[in-house]
Amino acid sequence: MTHSEWWRGPLAAIRSRLFPAPAPNRELLAADGGLNYDFAVELLRLIGHAYVEYFATRYGLRPEIWKPASARFNYGRYLPAETPAGFQAVCTINLVGGESRWPIGRILRRGAREFYIVFRGTVSEEEWIKDILVMQTDNTVPFAGDLPSGRAHLGFSRMFRRLDPPPEQWSEYFASATGAADDASANDSARANDLAPIKLFITGHSLGGALGTLAALQYHAYNPTLLTFGAPRPGDPAFAATFNTLVPDTLRIANHWDPVTDLPDADVDLLFRRYSYAHVGRHFPVFALSQIDGPAVVKIIDANENWRDWKDYVLETLLNPESGHRIDPLFAHQLRAYEYALDRDRRMSR
Repeated sequence: MTHSEWWRGPLAAIRSRLFPAPAPNRELLAADGGLNYDFAVELLRLIGHAYVEYFATRYGLRPEIWKPASARFNYGRYLPAETPAGFQAVCTINLVGGESRWPIGRILRRGAREFYIVFRGTVSEEEWIKDILVMQTDNTVPFAGDLPSGRAHLGFSRMFRRLDPPPEQWSEYFASATGAADDASANDSARANDLAPIKLFITGHSLGGALGTLAALQYHAYNPTLLTFGAPRPGDPAFAATFNTLVPDTLRIANHWDPVTDLPDADVDLLFRRYSYAHVGRHFPVFALSQIDGPAVVKIIDANENWRDWKDYVLETLLNPESGHRIDPLFAHQLRAYEYALDRDRRMSR
């Protein structure tokens, strides 16, 4: 800065006092009723860091040695494995099973009273096995009071109860901001005013969306905000109805071509018993396809014009590996597909 520009610093200080920067908008919906794309992308990238933490912990910081090999393309973009600027790492959430113990989520803090619970999706074989346990547990909706108790997906519920630190202990991290070691899980609606100073955001992708749903239910007394990406159906219609009553600030972003968002089926017949499933929250669709896998996708679309829907093609690829199709059937489910869709829609909305 030259001698003649000495006035720029004081002028900037005066301007910041007279015209302070607006507070960041951390609501899911913008003032016009549309999606708050900036905040949605920020939460998505927190999920990306949770994926990186798993792969870096298990395989190291070099994406070329991550397994499966596709992980380097799907999640390497979220390196380095560091806490994003502006956030403070509170704890890592691990999924414990047998002798294994791997990161599946994180609790972060921003400022004095904002907390973020973040979950990644399925990456290990054990997690895939739990994903397909489509039976349901009984009376899984905690603290529902007079609301009907619903049933949640058995596999998701078992994984949620195998998290470490246990979900019921997470309120201890929030206590420092309230100044009291309250148990946020208690069924006492009168305590809502005491918990109001805490703002709790929960987000997750795929399996992480289901775990985030259970976490939001666990801590519904905090009036949490839940945003999921590519989440499966977490429970039966009674579960969904009770959840929507207790956690109304919920948005479910689903890629139109993502097959995971159609799982489990709304009606599951296991011969010995039938189960019904339903989604939770408000549905917000996005569309991501041609920019994900480039010419290969376009070629397959041109060759399969008679397919009723792209999901039919994806499911056919999953069920018939001998078909000769050479495309990742879950590419529309990948976190990068969601980031692409949100970035594109954000540019178009401006």
